[in-house]
Amino acid sequence: MKKYLFLFIILSLFIACKGNNHYTIQVRVENGPDSLMVFNHWHVSSDTVLIRDGMAVFEGVVDSFPRLTSIGFVHPRERTQLVLEPGNIEVFYEKGKGFRIGGTKNKEILQ
Repeated sequence: MKKYLFLFIILSLFIACKGNNHYTIQVRVENGPDSLMVFNHWHVSSDTVLIRDGMAVFEGVVDSFPRLTSIGFVHPRERTQLVLEPGNIEVFYEKGKGFRIGGTKNKEILQ
């Protein structure tokens, strides 16, 4: 019985710790291109998604912190960089004004 209790505790801790490293990047676009977004996890992975109704979302797990990341448009080639961290990251783009990043406590401080 003690073995099962120990295994349950270890498994619960693993699941709890894994959930703390999750990030979501929510992108809103106004008057911008309706093309694909590029998420560059600096030689680890990259992702593309079609912008629908001015919105795009990226989700994943941060494997190490801090991690410098870029996000931007394929056409025109316009990008910005951000530090990837656990939590909800908000990216807003408006043509002529560029990118604005917020959401997490660190993003608010850096903006």
